[in-house]
Amino acid sequence: MLWFTKKRADRFHRVGFDCGRKNGTYVLTVVDADGAETLTTFRDEAAMVAEAVRLQLDLESLGWSALARTT
Repeated sequence: MLWFTKKRADRFHRVGFDCGRKNGTYVLTVVDADGAETLTTFRDEAAMVAEAVRLQLDLESLGWSALARTT
């Protein structure tokens, strides 16, 4: 899961997304700031990755910052 954060009104909000494979399809899971999850399925990996990159660029253009990954 890749998380982004943005400070609003003295609070930090988080949005995350994850790329994976489930039941033979590629799945992009997005967790909104309110905790709601949205799953979008793709037939091929390239389409899923393109959508993930688009989301990342959109978030960054709106002032969201990626959190460092921990292992």
